[in-house]
Amino acid sequence: MKVGVDLDKTLAIYHEWQGPDVIGPPIQPMLDMVRQMIANGHQVVIFSRRANDPTNVPFISQWLDSHGLDCEITAIKSRDMEYIFDDDAICVEANTGRILCDPKGALKQLGIND
Repeated sequence: MKVGVDLDKTLAIYHEWQGPDVIGPPIQPMLDMVRQMIANGHQVVIFSRRANDPTNVPFISQWLDSHGLDCEITAIKSRDMEYIFDDDAICVEANTGRILCDPKGALKQLGIND
């Protein structure tokens, strides 16, 4: 099974942009979960907006290596990812449009009443 995991604010601590070579320390519970998924035979893909610029990918790769992770890196969430872990996502119930979670209060910011 292929699983997508966001880098900044999901797998690594992030507060503000400090450059492509600065990636925060790991978020230990998520790092442990990713390691467990890999140990269970799942393919974990790390996605990040950073990877939109291919010159940033070596920094991500180095960070992953330093934390014992050997994962594909992409900037794109793909259809073959069975699950996606991402701090920005608004979770929507399948085939209903019902919002299940809105972690950043996007609906309010967008002027949408629930």
